[in-house]
Amino acid sequence: MSTLRVLLRDVAGAQFDAAAKIEVLIAGKSRIASEAEGNALDVFSFELDPGSYYVRVDADRHSKVGKLVSFFNGTTVEVRLPMKPSEATIVFPQAPPPNLAAVLGLDLDELDELAHAGLLNVWAKAFATVLPDGRPVAELFKSIFEARQDRIFVELDAAAEVALEFAVEAGLLDHAPASLHDPPREDGYSKDDVISYKSPDDRGNLQVTVFRPAAGRRDLPPLGDVDVDEARGFPHVFDVLEHHVFDELTDPREIYEILRSTGVFPPFGLT
Repeated sequence: MSTLRVLLRDVAGAQFDAAAKIEVLIAGKSRIASEAEGNALDVFSFELDPGSYYVRVDADRHSKVGKLVSFFNGTTVEVRLPMKPSEATIVFPQAPPPNLAAVLGLDLDELDELAHAGLLNVWAKAFATVLPDGRPVAELFKSIFEARQDRIFVELDAAAEVALEFAVEAGLLDHAPASLHDPPREDGYSKDDVISYKSPDDRGNLQVTVFRPAAGRRDLPPLGDVDVDEARGFPHVFDVLEHHVFDELTDPREIYEILRSTGVFPPFGLT
């Protein structure tokens, strides 16, 4: 017999306090080899024959997660659990970060909580995505004039497209399809004069779609449709076993957990 130790952590690798249950199943079979209940702060230990097992974890307010584990001489595995979006309460800061407040062209108090959270997610990712000159992509935003739960719309610096093209040449961004994006303002813009950029992350990608002003409308700024992509999707990123979708739009609480798992921390919290 060998000892399998299981540590439970949140998506950022920190301990959390919650009632938890762990089931260890023989890989490829439905039979439970061992199980235990306790607190997520505990170290769970199982005495098992060496081999391959499927560890299934269920913790209060967190999504149920499964992980395949193979061991022979004893091992310690870490299982990371995201908050369950449908049960998570969003906690906002008293004020937005100063660098965000400086470019806000809307009233945060007039946004519903999902749009507010979506804006903070996109801002955090845009501030963490760096251009070749060291500036964050967020510094290309002159004014944020609309926010939805899955994206924001911004007026961009006149030289934004040049900066983004340099980022493509430097391998910091890739060109991306733009056909599904429509300009947020119709007067002076066309969906046919558009280009899109995406960060090459395996999850939590930033996408900036640039709408150029129409010919003869040099008085208008370029506009940006900016969002954070789930990539493989929330269930696949975290090996979630049960996932229920209630809205066709991306849930910003899912994006929040995906971003935190990559080291990007939006300025709000979930409880």
